[in-house]
Amino acid sequence: MVRIRQNQPPIVMRRHHRHAPLVDEDATRREAWGLVLVAGWVLVAVGLVDVALAWYPVRAANPSWEFRAMGNGVPRLPVVAVGLALVALAALLTERRRVAATVAALGLGLGAITVLGYLAFLHELPLALRMASPEAAPAIRKSVVRVTFMCLAFSGLFIATGVSVIRYLRRNPL
Repeated sequence: MVRIRQNQPPIVMRRHHRHAPLVDEDATRREAWGLVLVAGWVLVAVGLVDVALAWYPVRAANPSWEFRAMGNGVPRLPVVAVGLALVALAALLTERRRVAATVAALGLGLGAITVLGYLAFLHELPLALRMASPEAAPAIRKSVVRVTFMCLAFSGLFIATGVSVIRYLRRNPL
């Protein structure tokens, strides 16, 4: 059954079985994507708090702290990345332009912060290698490989998310 309202697209109403009430499938889809949107924001918030706690208390002038902070903070970025992707997807599919613009700004900002943090990590790397004992050198090298891979991957993902959302919004005025 199709209900038509004036100046609006038709609403498809269906029964899932013979005795079930009519269901507005568009409204059901919108509610489901709203749940995905909320779950995404929760993941972004939890991930950012986790990263912030990995860097707390801040001792910016301490090279050892800066090196450890990146090593501890970067592995927490996947939660933020998944949350941001869920929010972007739900915002675009439910035509929430302001939320999508917020995701774009957040993605670009997180990408820039990740790159800057990685550059600070690289700046402190020679000092960390000089100060390390010979037994700690393999663990430091392993940390460098992990942080390098994750920083490049997640900064690229954050920036790509921001740019993709901006391009989508320009092509498709909601």
